[in-house]
Amino acid sequence: MVAQQRHSSATATRPVVGSTPDDRRRRRRRRNPPLRSRAIGEATRALGWVLLISGSAVLAILYGSFLTRVVFPSKTLEKAARRASMIAMKDRRKIFRVRSMGSSSDQSDTEGGEKKPMLRLAADRPKIIPNPIDLLKFEPPDPEVDEESESDDDESKEEEEDVEEGEEDVAERDEIDNGANKTLAGPPPGVVVIGMHRSGTSLLAGLLVKGMRYQVGPKRLLIQPAADNVKGFYERLDAVLQNDQFLSNQGMSWNAGVVNYDYKKALKAYRDKEISFVEGEKALSFFNNEENEPWLQKDPRMCITLRTWLDLFNREPVALFTYRHPLEVANSLQKRENFKISHGLRLWIVYNVRAVQNSANLCRVSSSANALFASPLAELDRLADGLLDCGLPPPINEIKETLINSFIDPNLRHNKNVSDGKIMARHGDCEVRDFKTDDTGMEQEMQKELYLQAMHIYCDFENGKALKSNYEWPKSKYLSF
Repeated sequence: MVAQQRHSSATATRPVVGSTPDDRRRRRRRRNPPLRSRAIGEATRALGWVLLISGSAVLAILYGSFLTRVVFPSKTLEKAARRASMIAMKDRRKIFRVRSMGSSSDQSDTEGGEKKPMLRLAADRPKIIPNPIDLLKFEPPDPEVDEESESDDDESKEEEEDVEEGEEDVAERDEIDNGANKTLAGPPPGVVVIGMHRSGTSLLAGLLVKGMRYQVGPKRLLIQPAADNVKGFYERLDAVLQNDQFLSNQGMSWNAGVVNYDYKKALKAYRDKEISFVEGEKALSFFNNEENEPWLQKDPRMCITLRTWLDLFNREPVALFTYRHPLEVANSLQKRENFKISHGLRLWIVYNVRAVQNSANLCRVSSSANALFASPLAELDRLADGLLDCGLPPPINEIKETLINSFIDPNLRHNKNVSDGKIMARHGDCEVRDFKTDDTGMEQEMQKELYLQAMHIYCDFENGKALKSNYEWPKSKYLSF
């Protein structure tokens, strides 16, 4: 046994016949490689695994993209869903038009002691909504052919002819129709909240953004909250700055001269590059991007400049109009800007009149600060239905009492209506009461005259008359339209 062990050890150390010392060193290196070589080998293997995993991930992404775009064409389904929405809205709009055309200017807004609704009713909605899958092969009708005129139903033909005649009459009576805006295909891309400064537009926009998920863009691009609006303004800074550019180009500002704003001059200045449009390009890159739909644009200046923007948007939005008691607005502006009451009343009249005139050709939903404060949940549900009727369903409805309570704080409602004097005028059920003032002479006379004019419009907002296309705006010796 000992002899065998000695023989085996002698054999292991014995050099191979015919090998050189260099061969023996190379064999030893292969059996016991140096540390550097081992590190390089391990790094090479690790790199190989990384490349293998990365390649697999790339192939998976490409395969997923292939499935999404080719096997499961989501874009096609999305377009089909939009067509379904447009078809579903068709009957509602026709019902609404027939109803609005059937009411004459001399007809009272009340029937049986009840107010007519200012919005289309939920009962007007179609009972059957098309399935988007069934519309994948839907071909849009020839724009030169009137689809409704080809109907076989004689009664439907007569009704549609009446509607068309009524629409022509409305176009003739429309005092702001200086040329029809371009008609853009597709559902509305978003909603424009319009209303006078200090009228609750920020409150309404905040509830729609937080509770219904309308898009306004990153917070850093918005005007930040301030002492006079601690809940936030929800105004895009680029759009506000561009509106200031439109106004200043015509020698006016948000609080001076806006009654003379000409949207055609603004468009000409834009096309002739006579006005800076850097901020406008930023805003349009947001509004005209389908990924940001449905968006919300809120700036009281839009009451004045809306028709300029309509030629810049890809598609026409929905208008959400809101208003507040004129004396509350005038008192708020006096406190914040040190304006005279007469100046605040003048601005209230101009902004509200222009808001209604400039949105006359849009699908419009109306609200008021009083309605929102009196019954916020019911009012927001009504507005959601109105937006849906216009073809703009809210992305989601998360309006709850907790959200409402966080926004609507009665203590934040500054400058409540203080007109509690004697009755100066009546407009239906709406009473115009006198208010206390420290001004005298010409300023006091101007205040009273503009106050009566503003309250006449306010009362007609309340009963819905001022929102009709044939409404004649009240005049005064200090302001007329």
